[in-house]
Amino acid sequence: MTVFRIEVTPSANCSDPQGEAALHQALQVGFSPTAIETTSVYLVEGNVDIASAELIASELLCNPVSEKVIIGSSEPHADSMVEIHPQPGVMDPEAQAVELAIERLLGTKVQVQTARRFDLHGIDANEAEKLALRCFANTVVHEIHTSPYYPSAFPKGH
Repeated sequence: MTVFRIEVTPSANCSDPQGEAALHQALQVGFSPTAIETTSVYLVEGNVDIASAELIASELLCNPVSEKVIIGSSEPHADSMVEIHPQPGVMDPEAQAVELAIERLLGTKVQVQTARRFDLHGIDANEAEKLALRCFANTVVHEIHTSPYYPSAFPKGH
C-alpha cells in the first residue's frame, strides 16, 4: 500500500488564525518567535494513486479560495519547524472523518493520520522543540517530529 502526504496551508494572501493563536500562546509562556505558520498534514495509506490523492486534496481537504495544497512534504520555510502527530493507537477523530469521506468519494477504504505542522520564525530548533513540549503536544498521546514525517507505511501493532 502507498502512503501519500497531503499538506494544506493558508494561501499567501489569507490569514492563518491557528498560527496567530499559536504565536499568542507561545508569547504568553515566555517564548519569543516572531511568527508561526501552520499546516494541516494528512497521511493517507491505501490503494490510491497520485490522481486519487489529488482528488482527495482538491475535493475534501483544501478550500481553493483560502488554502493551497502540496502532495508530498514541503521544505521547512522558517528558522525551525515541528510536527505534532498522534501516537499510533490514539483516537484521531479528524482522521476518522476523513477516512469516511474518502470512502464515499472513491469507494475504497483507506487509513488516515493527521498532524499539525508549525513553521517557527525567530527561534532555533532547540527552542522550537521546547515550545512544542510546553504548548502544542502532550507526549502521552503525541509524537513530536523536527522534520516532515513521511513514513513509507503506517506503524502496525504488536
